[in-house]
Amino acid sequence: MIVLDRKVEDERVARLRSYDLMDKSGTIPMQGLVELAASRFQCLGAAITLIDDKEQVFKASSGIPIMKLPKSQTVCQHTIMGNQPLVVPDLQQDVRFAHLKIVAGGPKLRFYAGWPLSLNGRHRVGAFCLLDNKPRSFGVKDRSDLSRFAMLAEKLFRDEVGKTRRSLT
Repeated sequence: MIVLDRKVEDERVARLRSYDLMDKSGTIPMQGLVELAASRFQCLGAAITLIDDKEQVFKASSGIPIMKLPKSQTVCQHTIMGNQPLVVPDLQQDVRFAHLKIVAGGPKLRFYAGWPLSLNGRHRVGAFCLLDNKPRSFGVKDRSDLSRFAMLAEKLFRDEVGKTRRSLT
């Protein structure tokens, strides 16, 4: 069970909502980015997610036919709790995740690597993640490359927020 500082979590969710991104579709560049990541890492899929207080939405995904999940059923909620990547070589062997529907049911995910995404340097609003249906290792070069993908995803979100704000003025 995740224990949150309620004030920090409320600030995080308020900041995410101020960007007005949860209900908007992902962009073509975001989709291209996750497809490139899935190819680079030779994994089942990759995704760019946002997480509010109730759910996780997939802004772009490759290889994963899911668009939303309850927050309580996500691995990414653990990723946004820290400033470092979360790598789980085998989700079925980790007590935090073995019971999740995406692990125990379909699509029977086994591997997860996620990098927290922040749009303002402070509040982590989602994750850039890699997913596979088999356990795997994840080395230093892999972590470095994942960080680069995450930085590009953050840039795409900042560009989207900037476009939205400019169109309102």
